Amino acid sequence: MRERVIILVAMLGLSGCATSMGTGSFAAVPSSVKDQEIAANLTGLVAHALPPAKTTVMLQPASGPAGKNVGKAIDAAMRSRGFGVSTKTGIKVRYAVSTFDQSILLRVWTKNEVLSRAYQPDKAGKLVPVSPMTVGRAE
Repeated sequence: MRERVIILVAMLGLSGCATSMGTGSFAAVPSSVKDQEIAANLTGLVAHALPPAKTTVMLQPASGPAGKNVGKAIDAAMRSRGFGVSTKTGIKVRYAVSTFDQSILLRVWTKNEVLSRAYQPDKAGKLVPVSPMTVGRAE
């Protein structure tokens, strides 16, 4: 029952994420979760909206130490998935990593879409989806 409440609250919270988030990315990564886990799941969200091997993305980096570390992991994950990554040209991609209760909310803004999903780390440290992916329009 508690999981249903968390999922419902996360979905309601994510439904409001279809608005503009500003100009940059945000990363607040819990110390219990590896940057590579965040990067792999964010890259999966981007791959849902944009085709790898046909797309060059321009990642909007997050500031701060957490942002720098996860940014490097996202860059590597995007490249290994087949995306071109550039600092000057390409489709702008912004992301947000935040926590809610014991869940981690991942959001990705691409072109005119925002994709969101809530995850929880399992005992092995892998991120397990606890909500459906939501897709909305970004302004």
